[in-house]
Amino acid sequence: MANTDKRTVTEQVYDKLKEAEFDVYVPGQHKGDCTSEYVVVQDAGNVNTTNLRVKTKTFNILCYVPSGRYFDLEYLTEKVIVTLRELYPMIIETGNENPPYFDESVNGWVTSIEYENYRQIKYFE
Repeated sequence: MANTDKRTVTEQVYDKLKEAEFDVYVPGQHKGDCTSEYVVVQDAGNVNTTNLRVKTKTFNILCYVPSGRYFDLEYLTEKVIVTLRELYPMIIETGNENPPYFDESVNGWVTSIEYENYRQIKYFE
C-alpha cells in the first residue's frame, strides 16, 4: 500500500515524537541553556546508493539533557528508539549513535541516533 501522507518523513518523525510527548525541536529552534531533556530532528541529507533507483534519506535525532543529568541521556535515547520503532519500516535505525559529549553552547550533554528512509526514485511521472 502506498503512503498517501503528504508530510515529509522528517515531519512525520517530528510529529511522532511530539505525539509521544517529547519536547521536540528542529535545528535552531531551541533557545538558551538545556534545563530539561529535549530532542532535535535534524535532516542529514541524502546518501548515494549503488542502486540508481533508490534514494536513501538520512536524518539524526539529537538527544539533550542538562549538565548535571549525564546518566539520563541513555534513558532518553532508549525512549526515543522505542518510540520511533513504531514508524518501521518507513524509517530504519542504522545502529550509529555518537558518543555523548558536552555542548557548551547549551550547557548540556548531547548524543545522536541515526536513521534512514529508503524511497524509489521516479525519473518520469
